[in-house]
Amino acid sequence: TSDQDIIFQVNDGGATQTEVMRIDASTSNVGIGTASPSSKLHIKDGSSGATANANATLVLESDSTNSLNFLVPNTAASQIRFGDPQDNGNGFITYDHSTSAMHIGVNGPTKFSIISSGNVGIGTAAPAELVEAEKDQNAHTVIQVDNNTAGTGASAGLKASADAADLYVRSFSSSFITSGRNIQDSVQLLSVGASGGFVI
Repeated sequence: TSDQDIIFQVNDGGATQTEVMRIDASTSNVGIGTASPSSKLHIKDGSSGATANANATLVLESDSTNSLNFLVPNTAASQIRFGDPQDNGNGFITYDHSTSAMHIGVNGPTKFSIISSGNVGIGTAAPAELVEAEKDQNAHTVIQVDNNTAGTGASAGLKASADAADLYVRSFSSSFITSGRNIQDSVQLLSVGASGGFVI
């Protein structure tokens, strides 16, 4: 015998039956708004023209703007958790409505936070400045900026600006051409060359 899908239809009082949900007999996939669900649960509100990933268990499809909406009281938090047999929350994304803050956890605890002021914390859930990185250890705590290009214009560094004044702290490629610096566009107060020397 052929597979027999289970089909749910509604009628708003007219003569036409409208399909709203289907259980595919050959795959056991459930489709809402689609007669050919491509995952265990496929909710469709218009065709996107895209193909679902083969590993997807849940597909939310639309032909316009699409969203997944978590609604909780303003004293609670919403969370997406990534788990494994050892830890059902080994990774997570949390939005805490009580503090209007978002936290991202990796390998257990929170590692990255954006609080209500817009401050960003790496290693701290309460950054006091626009960006704060914290790692408490009996060793160097370093923020690293890499540019591994050995080119005549290659450099890596940090820039701080206030009003019309710019401060650069940069390291340069060993092939960097000194005359390539445009000091008319930016006053370079401090740079560290490839040899480790200071350029002011």
